[in-house]
Amino acid sequence: MSPIGNPQNLLIAVDSPIPDPFITFPKYLLLPTIINLIMVYLVLKIFFHKEFNIPLSDNACDKVVRDTKMALLAKFSLSLFLFFDSSKNYIIYYGVWDNTAMAYPYYCLYSHIT
Repeated sequence: MSPIGNPQNLLIAVDSPIPDPFITFPKYLLLPTIINLIMVYLVLKIFFHKEFNIPLSDNACDKVVRDTKMALLAKFSLSLFLFFDSSKNYIIYYGVWDNTAMAYPYYCLYSHIT
């Protein structure tokens, strides 16, 4: 759902006059993505109905996390990724590059693209 998701979207974003592709892409792709996710869920529920009826206690999800340091590191990494990913659109859309400390990592990452 972003212009950097695959090469075709990147070409469209770079070579077309679309204003703010990081806002325009999700604006038009959010509804079809949600519809497709619902359709995939229904198809999986139809074809794998036996697996959907298995109680969670019988699944392999009951394994105990033994390496708590690694689990905490994974949670921290996921939180950091979600924070930067969600703040990306805000920073780009509102143009707060000059007055925020969060802009520097994005400048380093995206300065070679433009």
